[in-house]
Amino acid sequence: MRAAVVLVAFAIAFAIDATAPNPGSGYALLLYPPAIFLAAFVTGWASGLLALVVGTGVAWWFRSDPDYGLGLAHHGPGLPMFVFCCVFLYIAAVLSRAAVRDSWRTEMRLMHLVESATALLFVTDGAGQPLRPNPGWERLTGMEWSAYRKGGWTEAVHPEDRPHLPVGAQPDNAEAYEREVRVHDARAGDWRWHRLRSVPVRDQKGGIVEWVGTLHDIHERKIESEKRELMVGELRHRMKNLITVIEALAKNSRRREEDTPAVQEFLKRFLGRLHALAAAADLLLAGNREAIDANAVVRATLVPFDEEKSSRIRISGPDLRLSEDLGGGLALAVHELATNALKYGALSVTGGTISLTWTVAPGIEGDDVVFEWKEQGGPPPEPPTREGFGNRVIKSVTSREKTGSVTIEYPPDGVYCRIAYVKPWTTEKTV
Repeated sequence: MRAAVVLVAFAIAFAIDATAPNPGSGYALLLYPPAIFLAAFVTGWASGLLALVVGTGVAWWFRSDPDYGLGLAHHGPGLPMFVFCCVFLYIAAVLSRAAVRDSWRTEMRLMHLVESATALLFVTDGAGQPLRPNPGWERLTGMEWSAYRKGGWTEAVHPEDRPHLPVGAQPDNAEAYEREVRVHDARAGDWRWHRLRSVPVRDQKGGIVEWVGTLHDIHERKIESEKRELMVGELRHRMKNLITVIEALAKNSRRREEDTPAVQEFLKRFLGRLHALAAAADLLLAGNREAIDANAVVRATLVPFDEEKSSRIRISGPDLRLSEDLGGGLALAVHELATNALKYGALSVTGGTISLTWTVAPGIEGDDVVFEWKEQGGPPPEPPTREGFGNRVIKSVTSREKTGSVTIEYPPDGVYCRIAYVKPWTTEKTV
């Protein structure tokens, strides 16, 4: 194959020279550099090298044979320039062949990747029009290229979802697009949920020239999610009803002659703790997850105290996800601290204030998380002579954390509580 390419190219050169009006002029040498390029580009560096050697030898023969004619090998640029051109074209052919092969391999990898991907991949122009036929889309929707070109593909999307598709002229500041849409599945004969994701490809001026995206079938997951949401909603409703029943039983189980200040105080503290725990559980169920937002659980717990003292309680801290156990324990501890502040501490007088802040800092084994409760402006606190149930509730917040600790201090300016633990790094950690 390689030798054939070289011989054919040189045979053509000799034939042209032999049939020329002035045979032996040597102008057929003009065909030798292209022959060298063709041999190296089509069949590889070895054939190109063979063509380079043969072409240089023929040119040398043209120059040394007085009967054949000197031609370009003797006149004009001369033999050195001819050899230079041949070597240059040989190198250019080898590099071009390598570039083309790399491009071909890249294209083949992309084609195999598209075929093996579970999601449907697509490319559109800046206005959302398909650039070429997409077999995956045709198999999914049953549409032919003539039907879904020039925006016809939107007909396979549910009418309620079409207004949100990235079609038509898009602003230059448009960002990546992601939405759940319903697409008509020809095989199932029904609408199925898909997640549509696409990112813009921009030119040097920042304008959108193409959209590259994927369409992933999430129908089964979507249906299960909707069922789960119904179940969670029913569970939340039943939990609230149960809390209401427990509260009613607690209030109505006391006899009139037993309705003493001590019983009322017990009932108030019991119901307060019950509502704090219920608030944390409701947050967990509402999000349908195994983690609770720290800011949400703190504010939900302090709602009964914050309504009347809104300007006296300051809450601040970064986004933080708490485990179910830690979130529930924190809700009980915050409720206990707020109750004590309302009875004996900063909230028992007019000018008292409370700050609840938390910080998250990178540590050796994970993120070091610290909650700090600080009271100011209230009566000087008195350390308890014995540890009551409330203190045990506060100190049990981090009981399930290996590196957790709780400190309660009673300086003259107000109660100070520090809750610290290490949150191990997970795959969700952002570096």
